[in-house]
Amino acid sequence: MKNIGKARKRALIVEDETAISALCRQILINEGFEVDL
Repeated sequence: MKNIGKARKRALIVEDETAISALCRQILINEGFEVDL
């Protein structure tokens, strides 16, 4: 629960390669981002 009281950072990934977008998504989620594809 490290994000209590903080707005969650958001990222939008625009990538047509499924594997690359999935990898980027997972990295960003691990860093605390909310990710939209």
